Amino acid sequence: MSQKVGLKFKRVENQRKVVFISYSWDGELHQEWVLKLANDLTEKYGLEILLDQYDLTVGKNMTAFMEKSLEAADKVLIILTPSYKTKAENRKGGAGFEHSIISQELYSLQDYNNKFLPVLRAGTNQTSAPGYIKTLIHRSMVNDNQYESDLLKLTKDIYEKPQVVRPKLGDIPDFDSIPEIDPIVERSNKIYREQQIENERLAFLGSQQAKNNADYVVEKLFDEIEAKANKYQSSTEFRFFLERKYHKAILHNGQGNSIKFTWRTIYSNSTEGSIFFLEYYDGSPSLEPGGFYFRGDEPKRIMVEQYSFDVDSKLNPFWKDTNGQKDLRGEEVSKMAFLWLMEKIEEVVKKSMEMRRKRGY
Repeated sequence: MSQKVGLKFKRVENQRKVVFISYSWDGELHQEWVLKLANDLTEKYGLEILLDQYDLTVGKNMTAFMEKSLEAADKVLIILTPSYKTKAENRKGGAGFEHSIISQELYSLQDYNNKFLPVLRAGTNQTSAPGYIKTLIHRSMVNDNQYESDLLKLTKDIYEKPQVVRPKLGDIPDFDSIPEIDPIVERSNKIYREQQIENERLAFLGSQQAKNNADYVVEKLFDEIEAKANKYQSSTEFRFFLERKYHKAILHNGQGNSIKFTWRTIYSNSTEGSIFFLEYYDGSPSLEPGGFYFRGDEPKRIMVEQYSFDVDSKLNPFWKDTNGQKDLRGEEVSKMAFLWLMEKIEEVVKKSMEMRRKRGY
């Protein structure tokens, strides 16, 4: 290994696998997600991870690090995002350089590739996978609600363990004794299975477990929003902050706009009839009804969205739009909230700048 990079990689057969993570710097949130992935693969699954965030410091040779990492790695995770595709295809930055090497190795491997593992983080295979990588089967890690299960699947890919274990071969059948398949019976069984799955889903939604799960998802969402508000307050020029109580919270942008979140439940042992409200305001409403405001300072509600707690066939939670417009999963609620508040900040700043230009200063 080059002394400029300051790393030594040791590959020992039948011991720990070395994994290099290739990704593009799409922003702080994406870098944090990649770092969490690297940490989890290291701590939970015993993998030796090569990552620029671990190994590169000021004065180190980035190009040499990438070359040696790609050479030393048993597996290379390619984190696919629209930005990664753009940089790779235009040969820009570290992602572009790494993709040049990866493309050459993939071409030489042809149908025998077991080193490069595409991981879809954002977008689709069409919008995020460059060139030849489009033809490779990818592992999706887009849904944060399924992060742990997707992480386990990815780890099995790395260790080359099957996702589904092939059963032992049975005996060769005696075809003369096998009855013909009746399409009516087959279709009936299919309908019955689907009905059973739906009944299990509905039974879960009407259970105490679902109510507890929904309460947990709401409080976890508030924790996430509060953490981001604190982060953005220290890393930007704008003052985001969150007020919260049990099942209620208000996110402010410091420029006169806010979003109120309310988880309104009816029953203590079921999610039936429960609604999650997102109310968008000019001004700052009170967490509790009947708040006092001076005349002219009353908050004006711009719009309201309503979501019910729901789960898919695998009981993964999501927020279902009661108007059927859009369903939200994972971080989508907090992302949507901060983006709306940033749009309002931008409107205020542009309006202020325009007024100053008109006044001549």
